[in-house]
Amino acid sequence: MTYALAALLARARADSGMGLTAVRSSIDGPLSESTLCRILRGDRPISIRLFVALCFTFGLAPGEVLTDACRMTLNPVSHRDVAPLIEGP
Repeated sequence: MTYALAALLARARADSGMGLTAVRSSIDGPLSESTLCRILRGDRPISIRLFVALCFTFGLAPGEVLTDACRMTLNPVSHRDVAPLIEGP
């Protein structure tokens, strides 16, 4: 599920055009750019607080993102579905 959430959030960041510095500064609390980068690559788990903050930063509804991530994780073709989100158009 971590990779699915990361893929959806990374895609939302790319669509928003926000750089890591802008995203980091929109989050309340300590968060380094390197930690944010690891989270968006799926290399580090994300806390609920940070997940919700990132969703709001990108104008996403957290519930919808979780639903999409669950579908991607539980769908037998989820690896094929995640690739376009990570790689982009």
